[in-house]
Amino acid sequence: MKTKSERQGFDEMQRRGRDRIGNQLFALLYFLLMCNSLLHHYGVKWLEAPADSMVLATACMGVYIIRLIMMGAYLPARVQDTRKSLIAMIPVFIFAFILAGFLAKMAGPRTPGDSGALSARDNSILMITLIVCWVVSIVVLAVKWRQSKRHSAEDEED
Repeated sequence: MKTKSERQGFDEMQRRGRDRIGNQLFALLYFLLMCNSLLHHYGVKWLEAPADSMVLATACMGVYIIRLIMMGAYLPARVQDTRKSLIAMIPVFIFAFILAGFLAKMAGPRTPGDSGALSARDNSILMITLIVCWVVSIVVLAVKWRQSKRHSAEDEED
């Protein structure tokens, strides 16, 4: 029986790389959350309770996506056409816009009884984190696309 990554067309090197990167960043996220908990225990609060965990998770996810793109394991080996690559990125952009809308909705005015809303400062930090991760992943994807285009042009010359 084939695994999900085999059905999606990832080769063995891509699967191992994705697993290795995922395991490393999961351990990093755990370590960062424990450090954050320790800081809160000693009275150091750099963000309010839900926002600090979301920033750490978003940053780790951004690093995960960037490392996958740099390694060439974000898209399966069978997806060679750049148009198909861009179409495969559409869900990432849709998720980013949904998350941005969700954060904007949560940034409403705080009342004494409303513990679910984020402060304007927290929301700004989350939006900046989201935008930075999004821009960096687009830049990395563009660099990888340009490199693959250059390599394909060199292969055609040979």
